[in-house]
Amino acid sequence: MVDAIGLFDEKFYLNSNPDVASALINGLFNSGLDHFNAYGRFEGRDPSALFNTSFYLERNADVATAVESDRITAYDHFQQFGRFEGRDPSTLFNTGAYLEKNADVATAVESDRITAYDHFQQFGQFENRDPNTLFNTRIYLQRNPDVAAAVQRGELTAFDHFVKFGIKEQRFPVQAFRVLDTFLVGNTEGNNVLRFDPKTGTFLGEFIPANSGGLFSPDNLLYGPDGNGDGISDLYISSGNKPATAREQGASAILRYDGVTGAFIDVFVGDHPNTPADETGGLFRPYGTAFGPDGNLYVSSFLSDRILRYNGKTGQFIDVFATGNQQPGGLNGPNGLLFGLDGSLYVTTEGSIARNGEADFSDGLPSQLLRYNIQTKQSTVFASPSPSPESFGFVSLLGMAINPIDGDLYVSDFANDIRRYDLETGNSVSVLSTNYTGTSPSSNFIGSLAFAPDGNLFVVGFDNRRNASNIGAVLRYNGTTRSLLVPPDTRLARPIGITFFLG
Repeated sequence: MVDAIGLFDEKFYLNSNPDVASALINGLFNSGLDHFNAYGRFEGRDPSALFNTSFYLERNADVATAVESDRITAYDHFQQFGRFEGRDPSTLFNTGAYLEKNADVATAVESDRITAYDHFQQFGQFENRDPNTLFNTRIYLQRNPDVAAAVQRGELTAFDHFVKFGIKEQRFPVQAFRVLDTFLVGNTEGNNVLRFDPKTGTFLGEFIPANSGGLFSPDNLLYGPDGNGDGISDLYISSGNKPATAREQGASAILRYDGVTGAFIDVFVGDHPNTPADETGGLFRPYGTAFGPDGNLYVSSFLSDRILRYNGKTGQFIDVFATGNQQPGGLNGPNGLLFGLDGSLYVTTEGSIARNGEADFSDGLPSQLLRYNIQTKQSTVFASPSPSPESFGFVSLLGMAINPIDGDLYVSDFANDIRRYDLETGNSVSVLSTNYTGTSPSSNFIGSLAFAPDGNLFVVGFDNRRNASNIGAVLRYNGTTRSLLVPPDTRLARPIGITFFLG
């Protein structure tokens, strides 16, 4: 057997396996490739940085089952089947992203002329095409003139340098791959953002320190357009519980942070203190945010009952997209925002009316899920659920996420439970219980939710009992099976926002 698809790196293999290197010195093998073909692939050793056996088996349960029963090796599966089926060899190559960026390659793949991986190996890397959402060839060459010179001389490609040398030398964007697929949680009472491992629930540190850039009560975390020119999505956070014009801590704003390091970049949407006008258009207690198909940023202004629209590149106020009418079916206490695949804007409402800077629930309006046509700005009621049996008798719809596997819409209810809806029909499919405290009614409230790339669902919550100090926890769902991934942890202080770093 030979390395038919360019996945074997002799130097990487010997550096990663000192026992094999020693065997070569003693004349037991002629090369690392000989060892890999005879033993290494069966032992689950990685042939190069580009193929990660653990990643491949974790992402492909069917392959893992076949490997466990000794029917095939992970490497052989990728070589014989996986690359033709569009499976990724590691985080370094993303088939979906590659085809999305390269329509000509997608056409060739659809007609079975080549696979996405083979195209990149044979042509794409030499044409400066990007293999994933994190590695930007142009920026890598700009930041590394020594590499650019070597590429110019035809010695190697930018990506080849990154894999063989750049990772070890800690060249950007190596840090991005370390935080890939980890999730972030916003602490509304800690004014910071924390990072966790989705597999183990291990706390990985403070991603954004308390009050960095003026961060205050971060309710919603959203990855969006690159704001600092590194080619990687940055993090946009809803901040503040006072009017945008307030000259004190907590002024409403949308803050932007480096998506990899958490470093503060700028106030993307905010009022300038030296001008008489409110440049935000009246932003007051921002909750939900979403970038639309028009490229603009939509923000729910909870304490003015409006959805405001901003330029997605500059943050400049454009217009008031929608406003409340204090009637059932209206925009009463707008909360979460999410764009569906058809371009419709979904909005959760709490059923409150903004009066004198406060949320007034005395009119008894329902918490509902609305759907807007962004061309006509007209809305319809998509769902209007009844209270959960485990709640205190009210509904307060909050976060939304679309399952990447079944395509359904999942909506968290602050009062308890997760509602699942068919996006095409609007029918209720099922309800997932979130009562992790086990009390009746439930003493825990629920924040936003997010799906991991593997389809597992994550949701944050906190204990609302008088002596519980709003201590938070994180739940994980594999299908309908719930587990307490992060048990109540004092580092989680009334968590609401959650998101995954996907690059």
